[in-house]
Amino acid sequence: MSQLSIVVPLLGAIPHFEDTLASVLRYRPANSQIIVPHNGSYADPYDLRGDVDFLPCPSARLIDFWNAALASAAGQFVCLFRPGISLDESWEDNVLDAMQNPRVASICPTIQFSKSQLFGIQIDTAGTRHLVTGKRAGSTIGPSSYAAVYRNDALGWLPQLDSNFDDCYLDGDIGLGLRELGFEVVTTDWILQADEVAIHLENQPHGRSAVRAKTRHASFFKTTSSGIPQDILAAITGQTWRFSHAWQKSFGRSAERILDRRAQTQLLRNQLIIKDLRLKQENAATRYRRAA
Repeated sequence: MSQLSIVVPLLGAIPHFEDTLASVLRYRPANSQIIVPHNGSYADPYDLRGDVDFLPCPSARLIDFWNAALASAAGQFVCLFRPGISLDESWEDNVLDAMQNPRVASICPTIQFSKSQLFGIQIDTAGTRHLVTGKRAGSTIGPSSYAAVYRNDALGWLPQLDSNFDDCYLDGDIGLGLRELGFEVVTTDWILQADEVAIHLENQPHGRSAVRAKTRHASFFKTTSSGIPQDILAAITGQTWRFSHAWQKSFGRSAERILDRRAQTQLLRNQLIIKDLRLKQENAATRYRRAA
């Protein structure tokens, strides 16, 4: 079994794609697999068929490319690098070091532009996807699809993403799915250089994808009648809700990475609410016993 399956989808201009593919081949780890999904138009002018698995797909959409590549990926870890990303000789070590913890299912490399950095993505309470750029602020739910690394076994638990979603929501769907399963994401200082001409950042999908995300990942967004998210309430009270036991076990250790400052403030408020409810219940029980 290959340790790494490296996916380089043919998107955008051919020269940018070939630059990224050349970077992957230059720093290709031993015992790795390179997969290039494309729409059937690429003629393989450099005769790389012995080194690269070319996968013709019926469309040129990123979602279709990803689904086809994932079905062929034999590696323990699946790496997605879109055209415009350049690798260096240390990238394999960064992947393997971050994946030593079996709870980690995804890695967010730092993508370096000339004047900014991209750390990953966030999903707000409306289901809308946002890029985490500029100064590292808040938490990420997962890596962006420009450069991402996933644990293949973890991806195997996720349903296939259908074409009703916008392509730029691919990373958001994976991030939400892995979070629901209780896996962790790591944001690293591993830096990848990006070609700003080749990469046009798509900040968020159309509203319909956000609505579908809330339906598809209902347990992540589910709240109690008091408006407290069930995952936060369960972490406070120890109750079991409709999400994995692994998520409950990992919540305490990963809270600092999962919650940004606003969410941490809300968590404190929720703790006070629960404490007040418990106090009222105890007082009511005491009054009941005295009346009896």
